[in-house]
Amino acid sequence: MYRDRYDKLSGWIRKKPYRYEIFIILYKTLPLLVMVTYAVMIFYGIYKLNREEWIRIIAVPAVTFLAVTIFRKLINEKRPYEVYDIQPLVYKSKQGESFPSRHMVSVVIIAMAGFYISSLLGGLLMMVSALIGILRPAAGVHYVRDILGGFFFSLLMGIIGFYVI
Repeated sequence: MYRDRYDKLSGWIRKKPYRYEIFIILYKTLPLLVMVTYAVMIFYGIYKLNREEWIRIIAVPAVTFLAVTIFRKLINEKRPYEVYDIQPLVYKSKQGESFPSRHMVSVVIIAMAGFYISSLLGGLLMMVSALIGILRPAAGVHYVRDILGGFFFSLLMGIIGFYVI
């Protein structure tokens, strides 16, 4: 069933070259956009935030990234292209470590840092995170559960790191 749905979706994208090109551009540039925005947030923090706030927008994402990296190695879930006979829209040779999606964890925790600075910035970053969350399973490199796991992992870490501690 997964394979049939994936083949239908990827076939629709591959059918028209412009669809595939747009897909690849979004797949590659949206995470870069978030990373550049995060770098700007860090530099902004140097001048506009107090030291504790600035350290927090660096430390919370760093701890979250480290925690998810260790967790993924322990769980070591296979990726869709390892389980099913599918050809992903984006070539990946990575084996395992699918759950949770580290891309999703990263972009959502950065969005949470954005919320810590500005609700508008956080909201915009969360919208970009949603797009990335759609693209990763569509590419065939993650399951939807990997995306949802990454989202909720970062949401929890962000709430604890930015608003509880």
